[in-house]
Amino acid sequence: MATIGFNILLVTLGIYLFQGLAIAGFWVRRLPLPVGGQWLLLMLVFLLAGPVCVVVCTTAGLFDLWIDFRRQRRRTLVP
Repeated sequence: MATIGFNILLVTLGIYLFQGLAIAGFWVRRLPLPVGGQWLLLMLVFLLAGPVCVVVCTTAGLFDLWIDFRRQRRRTLVP
C-alpha cells in the first residue's frame, strides 16, 4: 500500500508542477519583453535555480486551487 500511495503522490505532484509552470508562464507573458526574451528568462531561471523552481512551481500549482494567481485583479475606488 505504501508503494501505491507514493506513486499516486508522484503523479499528483507532477500535475501540480505543470499547473505551476502555467502560472509562471502567465506571469512572464505580462513582462514587456519579446517572446524570445520571455523564453530566455524562463530557461535561465530554471537552469540556475532548478530544484527551488520545481518546489516553488509545485507549491504554486497546489495553492492555485484556492488562490487564483492568474485572475485579473481590477481595483475600483467606488464599490
